[in-house]
Amino acid sequence: MEVLILVAHLGWPDEISSYISKSPNVSEVYSSPSGYIVARASVESPSDLKTLLGRIRRCRGVLKVEYMVARRSAAARNRSQEALS
Repeated sequence: MEVLILVAHLGWPDEISSYISKSPNVSEVYSSPSGYIVARASVESPSDLKTLLGRIRRCRGVLKVEYMVARRSAAARNRSQEALS
């Protein structure tokens, strides 16, 4: 499943962005000057997501971590169903 992760931090944006980008599940990382980092990740299971979020939360300077699971579109669901048939 695709996940967007929002990280609020206090200082060290380059260090935190670098740390997040080294995770094998993370494909993109964006940093804003307003104190937020957005990362895009792909995980296989809820336990993988929990592990990834735990790693990010332990970074120095991280204040808060939130995530949002991307929903698949109806067209993607239909293609999946057709492939299974």
